[in-house]
Amino acid sequence: MLFLRKSLALVMIVSSFFSTATVAADYREEIGSSLLTDANGDFNYKAFETILNSIFSDDKNHENLKKFISDNNGNCGDTGCNLIVKSSFCVAEKALISFTDETSIIKVKKFVDGC
Repeated sequence: MLFLRKSLALVMIVSSFFSTATVAADYREEIGSSLLTDANGDFNYKAFETILNSIFSDDKNHENLKKFISDNNGNCGDTGCNLIVKSSFCVAEKALISFTDETSIIKVKKFVDGC
């Protein structure tokens, strides 16, 4: 009987350890979404502009910014990029991202394109 109690206690300790040790939470997607949407659930272009300027402020030739846009299915030219924020049947809401070689300031505007 004592052996059974000790075995049961050991099983409870081990299972308790594994149930807490293997539980993981990853809230990055929710946090990112909260940062980039307003109270109505619309994309917050001003917040996106602020974040891009914060991350890419030292990117004088904008190569890292262009890579970020490209990695997120956008495309870039010499003076700017566009990034589809959301789309439906024939309408796309895009972030138009502009910059110049003289400054590292990045500007973002909403643009809706469609049929």
